[in-house]
Amino acid sequence: MDPRDQTQRIALILHPQSDAKFAQSGMASAQGDYWGLIHGRPPIHPDPEARNRFSADCMQVLLRPTAIFGGLKRPMHFAHMNADDDVLTYVSRPPQCYNFKHHRDFGGVLETKPRPERSVFTAFVSLHPAHVDGARQLLHNASACVDENRAGGVLLFWEWTLADPENEELPEESDTRYEKRIWP
Repeated sequence: MDPRDQTQRIALILHPQSDAKFAQSGMASAQGDYWGLIHGRPPIHPDPEARNRFSADCMQVLLRPTAIFGGLKRPMHFAHMNADDDVLTYVSRPPQCYNFKHHRDFGGVLETKPRPERSVFTAFVSLHPAHVDGARQLLHNASACVDENRAGGVLLFWEWTLADPENEELPEESDTRYEKRIWP
């Protein structure tokens, strides 16, 4: 969802460094949450019926966030000196999370798990040209078959964050984590 116009969507690319970090470290939960919550479609699954059970109601959390914040009050320093100011944090509270598991015959499959207690899911996105162009260049160098030119933003990172005890739809201490709330 484009925070400037909620009727529009922004095509995002996954930053290759983020993808590599999660794959190399074997973080099965982060990989699972990418496929199940952000991408919205699981990789190959041995049971075709299971693939069909992934519905748009609980997937693609960036399309239906509970809040979007602009700017980070912690250093990211990614791509340019003022990168923290350009990061958008999409917050959602999906009913479950996922674990990515390698299956001997079918490659990657997703296991559904309960979401972490008292938590919200946060995804960090940048629409800044320096972030987007940097990710495009890395993708272009890695693979000529990726259509990165459609991208208007780049997905940098995602994680589960403790929820605010007063409002379980928002991260705890959001006023000290982010510069401002930009949606809703």
